[in-house]
Amino acid sequence: MIDIYFPNGVLLFLPLIESLVGYAAYLKSQPQAAQKLFFQDLVFFLAICFAFLPTIITRRIIFGGYFRFGSYSHLSWDWSAPHWRSVLFSSNHGLFSWTPLLSLALIGFFFTPHVARILALYFAVAVVAFHYLISSYPFWHGTASFGNRFFISLTPIYVFGLAALLLRLAELLSRPRLAFLLSSGILGCFVLWNLGMIYQWGVHLIPVRGPISFREAAYNQLYEVPRQLSGQLRNYVFRREDLMREIEQRDIEQLKKGPPQ
Repeated sequence: MIDIYFPNGVLLFLPLIESLVGYAAYLKSQPQAAQKLFFQDLVFFLAICFAFLPTIITRRIIFGGYFRFGSYSHLSWDWSAPHWRSVLFSSNHGLFSWTPLLSLALIGFFFTPHVARILALYFAVAVVAFHYLISSYPFWHGTASFGNRFFISLTPIYVFGLAALLLRLAELLSRPRLAFLLSSGILGCFVLWNLGMIYQWGVHLIPVRGPISFREAAYNQLYEVPRQLSGQLRNYVFRREDLMREIEQRDIEQLKKGPPQ
């Protein structure tokens, strides 16, 4: 996970918390169990170092240092996390504003079944820590990406939260068929919205970099996307090279104009 994307190292908070809780429980009453846990943690740590070794070797070969990361090495992080609101709500690739379904996923943590409360707590710590890290990053918005790409790593945690919310909804309705239909309808609306936004972003109906106008995006969702979609799909199948060239040209034109203010 860390080899693929360095901020994934934040997720090591999960086994760390679990181990600390274990030590607190074992040290007084079960010292042998604490020793066994320490040995397991040591093996786990060595495995992490071994798995990460090829990556830092390549950093040494390419950039001249084991912990140098190329063009990102000079960036100055602000550990006061000044962008914590923007990361979530900004029109410039905000997490909730671009992918509103994730807000329901986080709400689901408050409705986690009792048997999974500890796991939900661990996940919550990981989400907060990851959010803090990205909020301290100068390019917190991910530059040219759909939504905030940095949080893709947390997808399994969002699935857990959303599942907890849907489970709670099913319990409240106490009618499985109605719960299924209602959940499918709600999720379907969110999926269609995001598919439309993905299309807008992909064909440059909205800027791929910088903030966007949600008024314009909503108008496009209702009028431009349905009007253009069938023709664009046809072009993608039969005139793909020309279509890609047109999209690249739009991107160049947007770069010349600069990000919208």
